[in-house]
This record gives sequence, C-alpha cells and structure tokens, in this order.
Amino acid sequence: MTEDRAGRSGGGRHWRRRLVRSDRPSGPAGPVSTASAAAAGTAAGTGTGEPITYPEWVARYDTLDDDRRAAIARQVDALSDPPTFSVVLPVHDPPTELLRAAVDSVRAQLYPHWELCIADDGSRDPAVVRLLDDCAGVDQRVKVVHRAENGHISAASNTALALATGRWVAFLDHDDLLAPHALALMAVHLADRPGAGVAYSDEDLVDYGGQPVASYFKPAFDPLLLLAQNHVCHLAVVRRDLVEQVGGLREGYEGSQDWDLLLRVTAGLDRDQVVHVPHVLYHWRTYPASTASSLGAKPYAADAGWRAVRDHLARSPSAATVDPVPGLGWNRVSWPVPEPAPLVSIVVRASDEPALARCLQSIWVRTTYPSYEIVVVTTGATSAAVRALLDREAGRVVVADASGPDQADRPGDVDQSGGQPGGRYALCNRGAARATGDVLCFLDEATEIVSPDWLDVLVGHVSQPGVGVAGATIYDDDGRLRHAGLVLGLGGVAGPVHEGLDRLDIGYWGRAAAPRYVAAVTADGLVVRRDAWARVGGFDAAHLRAAYGDVDLCLRLRDAGWATVWTPFAELISHRPPRSDAATATDGRDDAATARAEAARYMRQRWGRALDDDPAYSPNLSLERGDCSPACPPRVVWSRPG
Repeated sequence: MTEDRAGRSGGGRHWRRRLVRSDRPSGPAGPVSTASAAAAGTAAGTGTGEPITYPEWVARYDTLDDDRRAAIARQVDALSDPPTFSVVLPVHDPPTELLRAAVDSVRAQLYPHWELCIADDGSRDPAVVRLLDDCAGVDQRVKVVHRAENGHISAASNTALALATGRWVAFLDHDDLLAPHALALMAVHLADRPGAGVAYSDEDLVDYGGQPVASYFKPAFDPLLLLAQNHVCHLAVVRRDLVEQVGGLREGYEGSQDWDLLLRVTAGLDRDQVVHVPHVLYHWRTYPASTASSLGAKPYAADAGWRAVRDHLARSPSAATVDPVPGLGWNRVSWPVPEPAPLVSIVVRASDEPALARCLQSIWVRTTYPSYEIVVVTTGATSAAVRALLDREAGRVVVADASGPDQADRPGDVDQSGGQPGGRYALCNRGAARATGDVLCFLDEATEIVSPDWLDVLVGHVSQPGVGVAGATIYDDDGRLRHAGLVLGLGGVAGPVHEGLDRLDIGYWGRAAAPRYVAAVTADGLVVRRDAWARVGGFDAAHLRAAYGDVDLCLRLRDAGWATVWTPFAELISHRPPRSDAATATDGRDDAATARAEAARYMRQRWGRALDDDPAYSPNLSLERGDCSPACPPRVVWSRPG
C-alpha cells in the first residue's frame, strides 16, 4: 500500500527525551512513558483510588445514550446558521471492511449538514472502487472522484477538496472513524466562536475491531507545542476559505501534510481563533502497518514534519532554528539569544553554606551564557559560614541584605512584628530590587545546574514576543522529575505534573519532553523579563509568604498579556527533599502546613474558578493526581454524571 496511513501526521505522534531506553514498551506511534501508560489508556482512576480501564471510562462517561442524543439534537436545532462540513477522505487500497466503517461513520452522524468528498487515488483493488461507487449511489451527500494515477496523500486530498462546497473542511483517514456526535459538537462549539478558523477535538486509538485502546486528551491550542509535535491532529476542521488561501495541502510533505497545513493556516490566526473541543470525536485505528503503531511504518513522515516546521520558521521574523529529534519524529526549536545578550540577574536566597556553595560553583563552572550577575539574598538569620563564603566570593557575587525594612520592598513584605522578611517571596523581591539585569532569574540555593546552555535556552524563550516567564526542568537528585510546569487546580491550587517520573520518560503524549505554554512554573528555577516583572510589581509577598507566589505571579502576568513557557531543555537538579520548599526556615513560622493553608485560601479567594480551568491541561484529565490519568468524572459539558 502506498499511502494506507500517509494521512497521519507522523511528527504529531512521536516524541522522546534526549535518551530513550529501547526496552520501554511502545504505545501509540512509538514509546509512550511507562508511568503514563495508565494515563494513556491502560488504567485510570475514579477519584477514590479504584482503578478503571479506558474502555470502562468510555462506557461510563463517553457513550451516547438517548438523553445525550436528545440533548445534542436540541443544541443543533437551536443553531441559527448551521454550517456544512465537507469531510475530505483520500483513499488508496485500504481493507474494504475498514473503508466501509469509515464511510458509515460519516453517514451515521447526528448532524445532518455534511458532504463526504472522496478521492480514490488510483486504488488497484476493484473491490475498493466498487465500494466507493456503491456508497455514492445510495447517498447523494457522498461525492466520489477516481484519480487515474496514484499521486499520494496530498494530491489526493486536494482532488477531494475540489469537490467541497461546505464552509468547513474536516479531514478523515480511510481506515479511521468519526464519533457519531463529532460534527454536531463541532458545529455547536463553533457557533459560540464566530471568528474561529480552526477547531480540533480529542481523539483515541482503537484496535482493528474498533475497540478503544488509549485516549489522547489535548490541551488548548499551543503554537509553541505545535512546533515540536502536531498536537492538533484529529479531528481537525478548517475553514475552507483559509485552506484555499494557503493553496491546500502541499505535495512533498506527505506523512505530515496536515501538520504543514495547520502551521500555514494558524500563522495568520490569533490563538483564540483555534478552538479546542474537549471530547473524543475521532477514533484513530492502530494496527501493525499504521503510523499509529510505529514510526517505522512511515519514516518519511518525520522528515516531512521537520521540513514543515523549518519552512514555518523561515516565514516568520524569528531567527530560530529547528533540528529533528532522531527516531521519533518531533522537533527541537532553538530560540536565539538577542545580541548583545541581556544581563541576567540570578537571584539566590542564602541559608545553607554547603548548598549555596554547590549552587554557585555549578553556575560558574557550567553556565555558557555570557552575561550574568549573581545576587545572593541574606537575612539576620544568615549563618556565619554563609557570610564567610560570600566574603570569599565578594568579587563574584552581589549581596542583598534583607535583615531589616527596605524602601524597595512592597508594603507588607516585611514582618512588622519581628523586623524580618515576611517569607521566601519577600526575599526574592529584595534580591530583585538589588539586581541590575534586564532579565531576572530566581534559583533555589539547593539547585545545581545540569545543562550548560540552560540560561541561553530560558533567555531565548523570554526574548520572544509575548513571553514573560520561562521555567526550567528540575529533577530530584535521584533522577526523578520534580518540576515540568505547574497545573492549576492540581491538588487544590496548583501542582507539578508528572512528579516522580523517570528522567528518561517522555510523559503523557510527550508532555515531559517538548517545550510548551503552561499556566505557571516554579520559582525554584525561572526567568522573567524585567519589564514584565515591573508591570505586575513582582511577587505578592504581602499575602503569599510560603507558597504559591510563583503561581500568582504567572497568573498576574497572564492577565497583563504575558505568557509562561516551560522547557525540558534547561535542566537543573534539586538537592532539597521534596516538598520542603513549601515553607522553609525563612518563613519565620514554625507551622509550615498552616502557612501553606493560608496561602491556598488566599489563592482561592483571589483567583476563584480560574484555578479549575487550566488551558494547558485537559478537563478530561484528573486534578487529584499529577500523572495525567483520566478525570472521573471529566469536567466537560456533555459528560453524564459518574
């Protein structure tokens, strides 16, 4: 078969760490993390610790019954201008039983306003040709054209596109399935977003017989993640006029032609014009010859994905470069540091001499970034050993003394009862006030630098338009993942995703291995633009002494128009025991749990429901666990009660 799975966006399904163990069990299209196997579909949870398989989750929360069908029908009937969807289906010699199932899944749609545009790309099997002609004969909404020669997936898709008359174009592969409510929910969601140009849904993998295998619950549209992998994939619908404006699908990009199309279309759209519909509306068939099973089935897809991203970057004003990650079909984009490199002020709070010495030494020895200063914040409680260390390194560090009130602090930063700083975030503010750099970097003293270009990577991100904060990846000293971005609502206010994951693991669909936009990152290893920092007034040390000041900062920056990025390519190790950063000796309080609870109450009062709606984290994923297991019940409109 020439293009049985060529419609797959190969680069959208293959990710890895810099090193991936060859013995890791393969999931959809290559290695999926061992720790994430449960999240991808092997097992989930009910919220009470009871295990549940993905097929059971589907039966409980994602199966249509009469009530849901009626509710969807009412929503469709209420549409004032229901659009027509042109479902584009390129075909080349698939198994006839799978082709029939694909066509029947369109004909079984609850939504009536569709047309199925089929281009047979020179199929050699006469049974395929007869089947297509029979389908066109029994339903006038099915249009078929037979190409005389095989031209591959892009040419065949463009032939099918020439038949389209609908306002929206949807893409279907010849052996996959649409959920019965796929086009209905697309129409309902798009009715609320009249300016939208693209919409996409969640999807899952099904076996040859159509039984569910694994879920893929997606984030809101993320143009940064789209450079690494095609997280949009299926089901994607695109306004037909936009497809025509960019010239349809490009030949020569087979295997990642849909990724290339999305890059070209979304380049002219704002992020809110790309709509995520958080329902499993597309069933991607996986079997040995499919790209869903192994990149080896279509090795050219990875190269096409790399070239699509390379071309996209060449069309943009950025001087970023892209390199393929060998073997698994995703990309690493390197964002340039401005010339001259901006001065970075690395702010470190000092309390423990051995930890501080190790942190400083790792910065000096391993950091390749050419322009930085180190600001060490001391207090009245700073030990003689730390002060002796700082005296020895007087020429290489700047000391910010926070022993007493300072006019540079915001009101409330100082504990008036004792004259000592009010907490870790007050110390960060004091260090920032002493710093002179255009970029601020906050490090916990218990961290150690791993990747020499860590600061180049972080500064490259915050130098991009609209990015205010970039966060590093932090591992425990045993190699387990500690921080890969924070998820709002996880564990109450916010928490780290994939905490404890093996360093070589890629996480849920590669989320621990690809840079992406996140709601927040930890203050133990972040950089922030000085102008963005000044815009929001730094950390809110008045209300958040011990915890969540980093989350609050990122949310206030988001409200001011600045995005937060997390990257796996700036790597640090933390030698601090897990969770000890929640409330440290610098709090001035004995009861760390009380301090954290107070911070949590304030965050709930300050941010309310925003803490339960993280656009970078699917409402179908659990907020009780950080392993990206399915939520029971999911936080979506169409789900039945659990």
